[in-house]
Amino acid sequence: RFLQLMPRSLPLPQINPEADGELELEWYKNSKCLFAVSLGGNNVLKFAGIFGEINKIHGTESFVDFIPTIILSYIKRAVGEGS
Repeated sequence: RFLQLMPRSLPLPQINPEADGELELEWYKNSKCLFAVSLGGNNVLKFAGIFGEINKIHGTESFVDFIPTIILSYIKRAVGEGS
């Protein structure tokens, strides 16, 4: 459902299975610019990103009927849109 709701203008992520059964979606520009979202079955998105030498973020957001704006902004930042 997450991928169906993503704007078509954004590149698709690399998809990696995690040991806990969740799926990780990762947008990778280089080792200092990446963003990942973990999807489980509980309507919670766990995310983490690195943007440069010292800018690191992580957190959680609810996921029901739309991708939270903050998640989309971090994906755009990781792939270089709007920067």
